[in-house]
Formats: sequence, structure tokens, C-alpha cells
Amino acid sequence: MKFEKSEALKSKYKALYCLRLKQRCVFIATEVGPYAADVMGITEEKTIEVEVKTSLQDFKADFNKRKHYLYDNDRDINWEMRWIPNVFYFAVPSNIVEDCKKILSKKNRDKYGIIDADEWRVIKRAKKLHNREPSSKIKHGLALRMGSELLRFHEAWL
Repeated sequence: MKFEKSEALKSKYKALYCLRLKQRCVFIATEVGPYAADVMGITEEKTIEVEVKTSLQDFKADFNKRKHYLYDNDRDINWEMRWIPNVFYFAVPSNIVEDCKKILSKKNRDKYGIIDADEWRVIKRAKKLHNREPSSKIKHGLALRMGSELLRFHEAWL
């Protein structure tokens, strides 16, 4: 279990790094939003979510979360919608990439992308879930989370 946690933390760091420096996200944070997205980044135009999975069992279990229902049913009528990303990726170890692709296909989740977490490369590019720009509320929420993470980081060094 400790190994899996370490690998998950490394993958979250890689996701944060790529979202901030390669995707040029202004806001990045972990464990954010009503569904505690592993990693989320926001540019002026879009929201990107990366869910880190360390095993096939972990990957399969994620589909029990309510967020996947919302991601499939694009309705702009409830407050949760502001947390629906424009694009969604799973970051998974190399050895389960093919199984994950099959499961996404079987579950009709063709819009979801897959990142090989070992080599940190996109295997399957995500398609847009919607075209709305991030709201000021989601930007505000992510900025608050960033501040909390920064405080905890510095506190750990005291």
C-alpha cells in the first residue's frame, strides 16, 4: 500500500507540473471540488481534471462516483456543474493502459483520456465534455485550495 501511495503522489506531482508548465494553467490544485479531483488545472478557456489510479481495481471503482453521471449528462441546472471539467484524464500505470482503454470503450466513456503515468505521455487524448469557460466560482475555489496547499507545504517544513 505504501508503494502505491508513493506512486500516486509522484503521478499527482507530474500532473501538477504538466498542467502548470505545459498546459499553462493559471490555477492548479489537488483534492479539489465536491468530488475531490486528484488534480485540476484551469486556464482562461478550460478546466482539466486528472484522476490518478494505481491499479485496475482502483480504476474500476472510480466509476461508482456520482461525478461520472454528471460528466455524461451535461445539464447546466445545478451547482455541481461548475466543477465539471472541459476535459478529463485518467493517469494509470503502463501495465494497465490497455485494460483501461477497453473498459472506457465498454462503458461508453469515449470522451475520457488516458495518460501513461509511468512515462507521462498521453495515450488517448480526451475529448471535450462541454465548451463552457471556467466560472469565477470554480476559479475562486481552486485559488482557495491552492492557498491551503501552500500553507500545508510550508507548515511541513517548520
